[in-house]
Amino acid sequence: MGALHQFEKTSMTSPQMVRVNNYQIGKGKQPAANGAKKSDSAHQEIMQEANERLNLEVQRLKKALFDANKDTPTASHPAQLEADRKAIAEKFSQKYSAKIKQLESKYQSEVKKNTLLNIKMAKLETLLDEVYEAEKPNQLETNDIQNIKKINQQLETLLKKLKV
Repeated sequence: MGALHQFEKTSMTSPQMVRVNNYQIGKGKQPAANGAKKSDSAHQEIMQEANERLNLEVQRLKKALFDANKDTPTASHPAQLEADRKAIAEKFSQKYSAKIKQLESKYQSEVKKNTLLNIKMAKLETLLDEVYEAEKPNQLETNDIQNIKKINQQLETLLKKLKV
């Protein structure tokens, strides 16, 4: 029964447009809803054009794949096929080994940067801890100074009272 509550219908319209349509119909704004239907049809036309373009692209890729498969020599000897595979594998390995080396060097430089950054962060954290520790005695000293000032003021008021 719980699975039935989680079932949601799907449609070609975007969820935002459905919400807008439901809101406009609920508010009784039929002219606005008609305008939204027009925008829905425009949206569907755009989606249809995109779908057609995708279909053309898929057909073009299928044709290219077919042509590529047609151009590959069909060797009747398994040895020839194996030699072709090795040649292709070597070509790809040469092509991508340089790229892999480049990526590995970038990775190593990033590792070095991260270690340096971690070292600097640790230094900053220790400096910050030292600053906090240095501020604590200063706060105690300022509290002592404030207490002494209060006592001095109290003594001054007592002296003034005694002079009177």
